[in-house]
Amino acid sequence: MEGRLEGGGAGACLTAARARKALPFIFLIALLANAALAAEEPYAIQHQLVTIYEDGAARVHCRLEADPLSPSVNLSLLGETQQDIVVTDSAGVPMGYSPFPGGISVRTLGAAGANVAYTTHDITSKSGKYWSIVFNSSIPSWVAFPYGTSIISLNAVPVSIDTGGGRILLLMPAGRVSVTYVLGFVGTPDHAFLIISDAGSTISEIKAAGINVSSAAAALSDAISEFESGNYSGASELAGHAKTIALQTNETASHASAMIASARDAILKAESEGRTVGLAEARQLLDRAGSLYASGDYPSALSSASEAGAKAAAAITAVQAYAPYAALAILGVASSAAIVLRLRGGKKALKGYVKEFHEVDLERIANEGQLREEEFRLIEILATNGGEAFESSVRERMGLPKTTLWRTVKRLEKEGFVSVEKFAGQNLLKVRTEYLKK
Repeated sequence: MEGRLEGGGAGACLTAARARKALPFIFLIALLANAALAAEEPYAIQHQLVTIYEDGAARVHCRLEADPLSPSVNLSLLGETQQDIVVTDSAGVPMGYSPFPGGISVRTLGAAGANVAYTTHDITSKSGKYWSIVFNSSIPSWVAFPYGTSIISLNAVPVSIDTGGGRILLLMPAGRVSVTYVLGFVGTPDHAFLIISDAGSTISEIKAAGINVSSAAAALSDAISEFESGNYSGASELAGHAKTIALQTNETASHASAMIASARDAILKAESEGRTVGLAEARQLLDRAGSLYASGDYPSALSSASEAGAKAAAAITAVQAYAPYAALAILGVASSAAIVLRLRGGKKALKGYVKEFHEVDLERIANEGQLREEEFRLIEILATNGGEAFESSVRERMGLPKTTLWRTVKRLEKEGFVSVEKFAGQNLLKVRTEYLKK
């Protein structure tokens, strides 16, 4: 009994010793786990508004959603320094926080979110009469500008624009935000001068790139005239319109240039694949697009280039183009032969004329010749008639004037596809023997 107690006591001492050795490792694992959870930053910014004041100060309001089980979240703030930081929960009750370089740590345990407001002077700057605001944001941010502001330039297209209440409110996309603006109420000489100067700079830059901005330049000239006459509000409006015209012209020209290049590539691709039927029209449209672009008519150039690309994409090979006719020709050979045989015994049969029947290699003709539609149609009629027919019967079937048909025959004869023989005072058209199947 006593021995068992001693043995039990020794085992308990050994277990306790092992536990004491394991404690440092358990503590280290716990620290690493907490660090991993903290690195995940269990929160998400739902909304951000940056309100700019006339002195360049920016008041930032953001609302974040947090994990109630997380003891705290680390929130990065805009700017290098912040003032008047206020943190509240959804009910407006103040929440604790502690600052660190570039942000604050908000104690969110038990709270589903927080509202954070602060002021910074670091995201705005001024050069002469021009102000700029620059910052980076992980979500789309609203930017409210002072009353009487005019936007000069933006680095991105706003998601939304609101001008209600006499001030400009922009919803800028996530990422880098950069906006240049001027302060001054519309109608003042300084404001009009700045708008005219900015429009002039934009037009000059686009013109230097080889873009025709004559319409924008004309609008700017009108703005200058209004300025000189003392109509500063009208001058500002016309100058803004001139800049808009220049930017739109530049964008349209860029699209037209890209579409012309795309259409040219589509035509080259079709040529390399042997899809030549329909390319003539595509080339004409492309040439027209180039001429329109050179004249400064960028919308029409874009339209013509787009149509040229579509025509090139739809171009087909000669075999594909004439396949329906070839099929009809083959199907009609038997019936046409029967008709001719009947005619041989009728009144219209020519004395001494012996009809020969051969199968025409239509596919070879389509591949070797760049034939017009009426030329291939004539060969098709000869094929359905066993490879030969009198000119009068061909003209009747095609419904063409005599001179028109004769020009077509002469072209085919010159190309080596058809021969013409005289028989009883009539022209007998024959497909040349090398294009007859053996």
